[in-house]
Order: sequence, then C-alpha cells, then structure tokens
Amino acid sequence: MVVQNMTDNKDLNDKQRMALIHFVSCHNVDQGCKDAGISRDCFYRWLENPAFKAELSRLREVLFHEAIDQLKHSMKLACHTLQALCEDPECPPAVKRGAASDIISHLMKWRETQELEKRITQLEEHVKVAK
Repeated sequence: MVVQNMTDNKDLNDKQRMALIHFVSCHNVDQGCKDAGISRDCFYRWLENPAFKAELSRLREVLFHEAIDQLKHSMKLACHTLQALCEDPECPPAVKRGAASDIISHLMKWRETQELEKRITQLEEHVKVAK
C-alpha cells in the first residue's frame, strides 16, 4: 500500500505528510483538499515546496506501479477468458468477434511496442558510438 511507502521526510510537516495520503489517490485537487482539510491555496503553496512536490510525485509513481502489478496478476485470467469466449460454441458471434478483435489488437500493440523498443535501443547505441 502507498501509505507504507511514505518517508519521514524532515522537510515536510505532519499536516503535509498526512495530506499526501489524500492527494496521491484523489480524483481531483478539490477532492484532495477537502479530504485533507486544507484550501486549494494551501495546496498550491505546498506544491511550491520542492520536497512536498517530489514526495507527491514519488508516491503517485508507487501507486501507479502497484496498480500495474495488480493488472499483471490478472493478465493470464483475462487471456483465458478471451480465448474461452472465442472457443465457446454457444457464445454469440458478436461476442466472439469482439474477443478475437481484442486478442489481435493487443498482440499487434505488443509487437509494435517490441519493435519500437528495439529501434530505440539501436538509436541509443548509435548515438553512443557517434559521441
């Protein structure tokens, strides 16, 4: 959980550290301010503090990676579900088509990403050699 990853940043006061919990996962600034019991002006003043801004950014990054990890655990089930829909003789054709389309789209996107990563790596190596 994100809260467990908070630091005892000495550059932040207790109210700022507690407010971070609300701002990491709020839907918008207004909601975060309401939940933290501060005004918008106060929040934006705090954002001028590099330590507060950096900690907020770090905690949002932690939350993002935790969400990705949860999605990774569900990936195999999602793949089996799509495959089962395609193979189910009683599944409506429109659902089968949608599942097949999803499988193809995701596979093509994965392949495209792999190719881009390869090209970027090659470009980076070329730049290193050129220096």
